[in-house]
Amino acid sequence: MPTPPPTRTLALAALGMALLLAAPPARAEDEPEPPIVELPPIQVGAPALLEPLQSLSPGEVARVLDAWIPASAVSGVRLTRRLAPSIGEVLALEPGVAATSFAPGASRPVIRGLDGDRIRTLENGAGSLDVASASPDHAVATEPLLARRVEVVRGPAALRFGTTAIGGVVNVLDGRIPDPTVASGLRARSRLLASSADSGRAGALEVEGRRGAWGWHAAGFQRRAEDYRIPGHAWSKARRAEVGANGPRGRVPSTFAEGEGATIGVTRFFAGGWAGVALGGVEQRYGVPSLEEEPIHIELSSRRLDARGAWECLGGCWERLDVTAAFVDYEHVEFEADEAGTTFRSQAFEGRVEATHASLGGWRGTLGVHGAWTDFEALGEEAFVPPSTSGWLALLVLEQRALRPDLDLVLGARLQFDQVDGPRTRSFATASASVGLVHRLRPRTTLAGTLSYTERAPTATELFADGPHVATQQFEVGDDGLHPERSVAVDLALRHLGPRVSGEVTVFGQRVDDYVGLIPTGGVSDDLPEYRFEALDALFYGAEARAALHLLARPHLALDLDLLADWVRGRGPSGAGDLPRMPAPRLGVGASARFGRGSARVLLVRALDQDRVADFERPTDGHTLLEAGLGGDLSLHRVRVSVDLRATNLLDEEARPHTSPLKELVPLPGRSFTLSLTLE
Repeated sequence: MPTPPPTRTLALAALGMALLLAAPPARAEDEPEPPIVELPPIQVGAPALLEPLQSLSPGEVARVLDAWIPASAVSGVRLTRRLAPSIGEVLALEPGVAATSFAPGASRPVIRGLDGDRIRTLENGAGSLDVASASPDHAVATEPLLARRVEVVRGPAALRFGTTAIGGVVNVLDGRIPDPTVASGLRARSRLLASSADSGRAGALEVEGRRGAWGWHAAGFQRRAEDYRIPGHAWSKARRAEVGANGPRGRVPSTFAEGEGATIGVTRFFAGGWAGVALGGVEQRYGVPSLEEEPIHIELSSRRLDARGAWECLGGCWERLDVTAAFVDYEHVEFEADEAGTTFRSQAFEGRVEATHASLGGWRGTLGVHGAWTDFEALGEEAFVPPSTSGWLALLVLEQRALRPDLDLVLGARLQFDQVDGPRTRSFATASASVGLVHRLRPRTTLAGTLSYTERAPTATELFADGPHVATQQFEVGDDGLHPERSVAVDLALRHLGPRVSGEVTVFGQRVDDYVGLIPTGGVSDDLPEYRFEALDALFYGAEARAALHLLARPHLALDLDLLADWVRGRGPSGAGDLPRMPAPRLGVGASARFGRGSARVLLVRALDQDRVADFERPTDGHTLLEAGLGGDLSLHRVRVSVDLRATNLLDEEARPHTSPLKELVPLPGRSFTLSLTLE
């Protein structure tokens, strides 16, 4: 497949440096800065616990310790080191998070064994509004290369973000709408990456600034990667024995990924608040591995309009009003060779208005209205889902009160009304509620517990699917008589942030009645194994742990030892066995050193054998992934230059995540080296 030279990538980097060196003064000395309220962007997570305590501000420390739901974030240097074409792979090493690993261009997060329409992916607090949840071969239309911060909520987060967040939330913040944190003057950042396993290269440029009452932001990216290399056969040993053929070797066909896009946003600041809009577009083209004779690829196009604003001092008991809205026009076409096949189109809108009130009898909290609408259609001979229109409207409330100086209580409730219009119309009314307690055992130690009840209405795919799904090699059949899922979940987390040890241990359990699973029937339709969406009772339970031991902390030398582990099991009703594609248990150990302007790190992660499998599902052998890295930075005039070299899968081991629907056909990439260069 021909690929163009990275001319635009290099031009973006050169333009960024020119803008930095030619930056005009922030504002005239006699031009007053308008008073604004310092309102943070919508955020759902918290700083990463593995960062040294000294690198966190007092506010960040408080947010980590006092979070009433399990939340974390990847940002800064850690995000640069994890950059990948898909958001799933960016988060794949976070405790409690795995990835579908379908292909480099399409890999969704799996949180505690749940994925698809049970995990909400957000951009700056509003839904990604694509069709990624309809199938694992559909990409999330979000570009990690432009992300500044990726936040994760592990466990139910439906109260604020919708009932499809019954399993968790991933929120990508890219700063496309400038907020009050934007500094006066002009600032630019350019990022270049090159990787060896897929001959990949990528580049991005961001420019933002503020002058007087106006703020602006512009960003663009380009990415190219070829089919990636593997240490041996693409097909598993069991698959080769089954079909009597060896299949591809050395590279995995149809794993290339390309993309480009841009965003531009502007904000008006005024006394007591701010309001901004942003327009962005993404084009992606990526391969879909399959057993088809003709190669399959997807071409995706997404246009997105965002609006956000915040106002304070509304009068009476109301302190602040936050408004978030997004509209997305989305289309992707699935090609066999160069012939267009199935086309997926959707237009979607999501909006949320939240009002924060002052203390009333000791209670502080938020009241909100949240709604969304989607018009979806799939066209073509292999369109396995009929056209549909879906919408929902919800009322929500979140309240917090200090029962004692060392004990906080959090209560929340959400009432949501859903309607799905397809071959028939289904309407649902769902209710969700939660209670959380945060107990400060010591100044740097907290114990947090959450009990939640969540209901999730079935989606159009689960209700009306009926046809062959070539990408996943399944014939999928829906059930238009499904009822809402009902989930009861409990989380208990012990957190500590200290100068010598930082960490978190979480245990959790979640029972889901009428859990909608895509269950193999053992039958065959259109030469594909038949799968049906069926309601059953399911139980998920497990544990997550991560810790950083700060062995040495001196002005010019620091040494940390990092530990991580996670385990989850998903079971069906008594006698039905385990649910499909549950993540394998993992153990990890790493070490990192910081010396002057440089750093070094090594990480070893062992995924154990997964032999607790569903009917008609094969066990998966464990694998060991070893990675290492070196980094450093320096300052040149007004430009900060950061360089990082990352080596992944140093053992060149065959690794097949059990969460991948194509684990028998597509292993993870072999040994690879990635060089990243960031200029600010």
